Amino acid sequence: MDGYCAYMGLTNRIKRKNEESMNYQTDQENFWAGEFGNDYISRNDSEAQRSSDVALWCRILEYLDGSNSFFEFGCNIGLNLDALKQINSSFQLGGVEINQ
Repeated sequence: MDGYCAYMGLTNRIKRKNEESMNYQTDQENFWAGEFGNDYISRNDSEAQRSSDVALWCRILEYLDGSNSFFEFGCNIGLNLDALKQINSSFQLGGVEINQ
């Protein structure tokens, strides 16, 4: 099922797996597609975490040679993608998430 990650004004094309129709093949897929993945959001969605993410990505980007396109596997609610968008709104961003 195709969807959009819209979080704090960030809109990126992502593909979400439909949990009811998926046969997860690994314990890790089951783990993140379930309650732990849901609870992760409430544990990590804060202003302090978002500020920390922006600071981290600023440091990482210092070591990259002009990268402007990023794709995150396991983007959850898009906090890393949001941080990158805040740093440079012209970045091309996308992600895929197993948890609905």
